[in-house]
Amino acid sequence: MAHYLREQSIGRQIVLGDDARRPAARGQDELNQRLLEYHPYTVQELHASRLCAYCGAHYTEQQNVGQWQCYYHPGRAMPDRRVRTWEPRDRWTCCNRIDDAPGCAACDHSETRAWDHGRKVVVAVPEFLLATGQVAAPRADARLAQPDSTWVVGEIRHSLDVRKDAQDEHRYQTRVLGPQPAYVMRMHHYRRGPADNY
Repeated sequence: MAHYLREQSIGRQIVLGDDARRPAARGQDELNQRLLEYHPYTVQELHASRLCAYCGAHYTEQQNVGQWQCYYHPGRAMPDRRVRTWEPRDRWTCCNRIDDAPGCAACDHSETRAWDHGRKVVVAVPEFLLATGQVAAPRADARLAQPDSTWVVGEIRHSLDVRKDAQDEHRYQTRVLGPQPAYVMRMHHYRRGPADNY
């Protein structure tokens, strides 16, 4: 797809950068058609309705990735020995609030509580998914230049869209994905102090 954008006339009408501008209307249909050919399951998953395990809101991944519309606790719930009650309580190590307090750090909605305990999660999103509007442009502070080995890096593609043949997958990686995906952080990992009460 990246090769196709460079070679065709519609490719010169699109900017694959931080602003992820949409292509001109006359090229949009053709670009979306090719997108669906390469990613039928991914596009279907991006538009599927989901239920957030943190806040109970309904959302779609298309409008969720890198938007940080939810909150979580990056720390751990530890027994609170300072308060003696009939029912034992825990306190979060990240913000020192009791266990049922709302999250103290921003994150994307998630179907599972997979981001607890400070794991640094980033997802690789091909720029053309942003350019065609299949994924909403993430917040500027949710973008990461390049993840290091401490990050858990996932891919936005559905597993059924990953090519079974290694040679075909390599061709896909070089010609369709292109050399520069957008790395999007799924949570605000850096604000973890007790003063950051949202």
